[in-house]
Amino acid sequence: MTLAELEARHIARVLAHTSGQIGAAAEILGIHRNTLTRKMKEYGL
Repeated sequence: MTLAELEARHIARVLAHTSGQIGAAAEILGIHRNTLTRKMKEYGL
């Protein structure tokens, strides 16, 4: 498993935990919501 795959899986789990609320997921992940949105597009989430 690559680091990118691990990151994508972690983001998906956090999004599921927050019922898809990007702001809440970004806060949990400790990143800005724009960064999360970019990563979601990058990983096809």
